[in-house]
Amino acid sequence: MIISRGSKKAEPSWEEFGYRDVIPAGQLYTGTYHKSLRRAADALTDQSLIRIMSARHGLVTLERPLHPYDTQLGDMDAITPEQMARHTAALDLDDAHVIFLGGRDYAELLRQTLPHTLVPLTSGLGDQRAQCHTLSQSTELVRVWWQAAARLADHPRGTLAKDEPAQARVSLPPSTGPCPPATGAGGRSRG
Repeated sequence: MIISRGSKKAEPSWEEFGYRDVIPAGQLYTGTYHKSLRRAADALTDQSLIRIMSARHGLVTLERPLHPYDTQLGDMDAITPEQMARHTAALDLDDAHVIFLGGRDYAELLRQTLPHTLVPLTSGLGDQRAQCHTLSQSTELVRVWWQAAARLADHPRGTLAKDEPAQARVSLPPSTGPCPPATGAGGRSRG
């Protein structure tokens, strides 16, 4: 399970985080969009299997301490496709069922290494947040997404049969608001 980073970040605080100058990645990103992705990820799998895709640091665990930064894909200090390939290889994701929640640029970078990644979120940020909300409320949808991820992982280089959607996008019903807190477990994943 991989989710995109967020642009809004917390400031380090010894009192709040117990760290000086760094914050665990799972607490660093504080924006509404990232929080909605995180709640959806929590509904999909165990927190130990969630990785955040950082423009600077690549794939990081929720516990990894990070200094706040301001890097976007394409910046001089941003992760490269070659570095991302090393990250996914180190996590042994070549045959794993992988779901990515986040923006198109991050999905494209990840798919250069893991073409079998399911990227179910569509449209703009507001629609994606609504999709996260729907997912966090539906154990059936969690099951459907993991089944779609399994189909992609079982096909060479992430290709699907002609009768399946080209990008294995999973259509979701409309939602009424942002993701509420969710608890979760589910699906076989190593990332």
